[in-house]
Amino acid sequence: MVCKVEMMKVLVTGAKGFIGREVSMRLKLDHVVLEHVRSLSPGDKVSSNIIECDLEDENWLKHLTGVDAIIHLAAVAHNKSTNPTLVERVNVDATLNLANMAIEAGVKRFVFVSSIGVHGNNSVKPFNENDIPCPHSEYALSKLKAEKALLDLTRAEDLEVVVVRPPLVYGKGAPGNFRKLMRLVHSLPVLPFGLCTNKRNVISVQNLADFLVVCLEREEAANQIFCIAEDTSISIKDLTYSIAKGLGKRIYNIPIPKFLFLMGAALLGRSAEVQQLLWSLEVDSSKAHKLLGWKAPYSIDDSLSKLND
Repeated sequence: MVCKVEMMKVLVTGAKGFIGREVSMRLKLDHVVLEHVRSLSPGDKVSSNIIECDLEDENWLKHLTGVDAIIHLAAVAHNKSTNPTLVERVNVDATLNLANMAIEAGVKRFVFVSSIGVHGNNSVKPFNENDIPCPHSEYALSKLKAEKALLDLTRAEDLEVVVVRPPLVYGKGAPGNFRKLMRLVHSLPVLPFGLCTNKRNVISVQNLADFLVVCLEREEAANQIFCIAEDTSISIKDLTYSIAKGLGKRIYNIPIPKFLFLMGAALLGRSAEVQQLLWSLEVDSSKAHKLLGWKAPYSIDDSLSKLND
């Protein structure tokens, strides 16, 4: 079993990505970190603790000597391609290839970062681990397939799997919808979200990194699924105000009826994108609180204050 008091050697896949950088930095406080990157950027230092290879590399076994645990972040995400073959090959097949190599190498724990999207793209009540999955995209479906296959492995093999389902992850350098919101706040003093009072749970990259380390270290996390987010839900209107505060800007939101948003989105072929902004998506993280005693160490204001760092 993984024990918190022991220093571990941990492989982080996607270590140079938005979440991977934060996770690696957090892990290095207490553990030895092996960082997987698809390719090095010009100026990056070559190190024995950096693995440069494609995720689909069939020779993972040679990299896993002495590795105690894996945090698997690398995936096809925020990708405009609708090619389901690519998504399935990377997010499902390559994940299982890595897990099987981990079993052969004697790795103890495999923390898999999935997505709250396996439950859908909007909620009537807060999503929890017992809800029936209803993936809304090829990406979410691929994550669900990988989850099921990994948990099936735990029934036959000596590998502890932890599945983590976060919602929108925000912070400096975030991709996807958060980056778009930041650009809007940065460039426009007036925004149209005055009537957007939806409720969404989000999680900062710092809080997610903290939770992933807890999942790595705590024995109780073995073979569990966690829906995880910060407890306080926030509307898109209030999120833009919080982003503006973090950027040191002042903005105003004017009241535009939702039906005008949806009409405009339909005309522009961006209905799904706008719905993600306007609909509610709440997450019940009580399992993580009760089983692991985890509480988010940073408030939304704490995390957004780092946007200008």
